[in-house]
Amino acid sequence: MNSEVDVFLIPHTRMKQLVKETSNQVFGTDFSDDFAVEGLLHSLNHTFHEFKHHEEIENQYILAKLKTRVAKSELLDILCDIHHDTHVKDILLLVKKAVMLNGNLQRSSFKVELQNAIKEFIDDFLPHMKEEEEVG
Repeated sequence: MNSEVDVFLIPHTRMKQLVKETSNQVFGTDFSDDFAVEGLLHSLNHTFHEFKHHEEIENQYILAKLKTRVAKSELLDILCDIHHDTHVKDILLLVKKAVMLNGNLQRSSFKVELQNAIKEFIDDFLPHMKEEEEVG
């Protein structure tokens, strides 16, 4: 058994929990209810700042360690690339933009845009975490 601590287990458990909660919120919110949308935006802002912080920690501390294990590996390149394109910043900008939206027509288009962005994020983020766990 490896004596090293699994640096991904606890943080990734938290991130997977956030992914599930975010998906439930985004796909379960009534976008015609201003109060519900306001709560969703607040929650998404908080959650995606947590995702961003998670990535910053991995970039600063964990990826350097992985580089020593899989130097010059295509997998490492994939992991590093994904950390630069996880949709986190895009979703944070989308949330900021939504705070300024008024009216159901705009909210309706925002709903579709947000749900698509969240789906893309989840489709990339979950496999990314699995790849990290396999290397780690």
